Amino acid sequence: MDAYYDFHHLFTNILKVLGTGYRIQKQDILCKKSFLPPQNRKNDYLSNRYFEHFKGRIYTDISTYLVITGEVERSKFFSFDPRRFDTFIRNITKVLGLFANRGIRAKLLNENEIEIYIKRFLSINFNQQTVSLKNIKAREENLIIGEKNVQCISLVDIDEVNFPSVIKPYKEVNIGLRFPVDLLSFLHDTNPPQGESL
Repeated sequence: MDAYYDFHHLFTNILKVLGTGYRIQKQDILCKKSFLPPQNRKNDYLSNRYFEHFKGRIYTDISTYLVITGEVERSKFFSFDPRRFDTFIRNITKVLGLFANRGIRAKLLNENEIEIYIKRFLSINFNQQTVSLKNIKAREENLIIGEKNVQCISLVDIDEVNFPSVIKPYKEVNIGLRFPVDLLSFLHDTNPPQGESL
């Protein structure tokens, strides 16, 4: 249970380090992938049999992205201030330090990785090696991207938001003992028909 609170304290510290003028989005991307053995695996009999057994099996992969962007002055469409950029990079380095201090592996994406991430996000394609942007057709209930149907499912009733005054970062499941689980743990078990990404 302490790990859930530690994680929330980490995000509180991130907000304190960044200060005002930033937008933060935590994006958890769950997608189905086909298991491929690692390239640098041991070449002994037991390892080969193990990887052959699981080769090609479908599994759910999770990737978490913390997207931090700086606010732009409202009067300008595009502006670049070298001092603000240096401050931004310094603050991002401090955020990476906070993750490292907690033992959480975090990586700053380079320009090419950011471009690929944006293309994957726009094409809703997180499970294939190559990414291509296709036509987007907007409908009242969904988007059609190429052959894919994309829907947004709200986890909160936006017409009537009734949040409790106190929210724990976990819920407890009683299976003979108190066991904490993530509030959105049901997303890992979700298996929509023909669904590739969530």
